[in-house]
Amino acid sequence: MYTKEQIWNSFTKEFRIIKHLSEKIPAGGEHHKPTEKQRTTLELLHYLATFGGGMFTVVATGDGAAFMNYAKNVTEITVENFAQAIDNQEAAMKEIYDAFTDESLAEEVSIWGQTQSRAIFLLDCLRMLTAYKMQLFLYIKASGNFAVGTSNVWAGMDMPAPKE
Repeated sequence: MYTKEQIWNSFTKEFRIIKHLSEKIPAGGEHHKPTEKQRTTLELLHYLATFGGGMFTVVATGDGAAFMNYAKNVTEITVENFAQAIDNQEAAMKEIYDAFTDESLAEEVSIWGQTQSRAIFLLDCLRMLTAYKMQLFLYIKASGNFAVGTSNVWAGMDMPAPKE
């Protein structure tokens, strides 16, 4: 069984790595768009900076429409202020998370046609955040930064230089 603190620490780690990756976007890379129907890197940053807060609000309230409130004002988020936007979102999520009790986490809610416990919905959010982190990593590589690698996406650090 995971503790509430361990689960939160997993979210914190993902946010730290996402901020690290955002520093690796090459000049002009925010406009990278793999195909016409996909997001640009900047649009992905917009989504990452609102996704968690929106999802946590939905899980707390059981109201799927609450997510759309977090999509407002995303155009104010840039590569330069993305880390601050993530920090703000993390603080908002932490406030919601701290209000959950063991009982409220075990309570089942129906959101977007799925019924499951709030705890499972939150773990789903963690899983999705990890997937979007990987998408950001792939966009960074595809837009020209070939120096990023495994240590960047999974540990949030540059690969240590080999010892001579």
